[in-house]
Amino acid sequence: MIIGIDIGGTTSKLGLVQDGRVIAHSRIPTTGHADEHAFADTLAKACR
Repeated sequence: MIIGIDIGGTTSKLGLVQDGRVIAHSRIPTTGHADEHAFADTLAKACR
């Protein structure tokens, strides 16, 4: 499995790929977090 992450200016997108097929995807806001550590925590939770 591979996790792809696109961190954009307003929205970050995540995709989980297995055997060449996207099996899950989600979006989280890039902005609005207290600091970069809070964003990193949110991103890590989204990857789980």
